Amino acid sequence: MPSPPPRGLPPGAATAWVSLLLGLAALAWVPASLWPAAGLPAWPAVSLGLVAVLVSWGRGGALLRSVGGIAGIVAATAGALQIAVLWAAAWGLSYM
Repeated sequence: MPSPPPRGLPPGAATAWVSLLLGLAALAWVPASLWPAAGLPAWPAVSLGLVAVLVSWGRGGALLRSVGGIAGIVAATAGALQIAVLWAAAWGLSYM
């Protein structure tokens, strides 16, 4: 008699979904922090993006992990650029 199929998620599926959700959350934070009236900091986009990239190195669905990782890279880069521009403006390094 064959054994029943395993129940629950396949190995690494939760990790892939976590990577996707972290990457999309980081990507959603970038325009929210760029909105002038929001007053939100940019560092959550950077930290969530980097965590999404780290989690995307795990096991699980390749498509979910790759989308999460790419979204994390884009969000971390945009957030870091925003922090750099604000830092440069605070120190009077703007050429405008």
